[in-house]
Amino acid sequence: MHKITEIERTYTLSWFFFSDEKPDVSSTKELGDDSTSSEITKQTARVLPSFSVSIQIGEIFTEWLTGSGGGCKKDHAAQQIVKRSLKFLKCCCEDEEELSFEVLDFSLCSRSLLFKFIDYLQDECKLGHGGRLAFIDAMN
Repeated sequence: MHKITEIERTYTLSWFFFSDEKPDVSSTKELGDDSTSSEITKQTARVLPSFSVSIQIGEIFTEWLTGSGGGCKKDHAAQQIVKRSLKFLKCCCEDEEELSFEVLDFSLCSRSLLFKFIDYLQDECKLGHGGRLAFIDAMN
């Protein structure tokens, strides 16, 4: 008995709208016979270096984000913003001793450091356009 493939099913239902005669689908492979289907592997997540959320700046930043002056963010959203911002800051500043509010303000406002970090996300972490945009958007 002949199995109907997805391609055949699509052609059977839609061939009438695109041509005057039914196309020959006998040369198509059945679904699941494709040799690339066994080669697909899930890419492992890359852990970005980051400062700890429990450092003084991380705690003050979280407190400010959840307070009325920082946008009244919920705890989960504030934690996400802080974690991603600290990953960005780790890329800009290696030592925790160098990290200050002046460095924080400068880094978050520097286009060159932001583009350097976006290139890092693309080249080293292999994030696509959507992933990079979501990462940067989550820092807002």
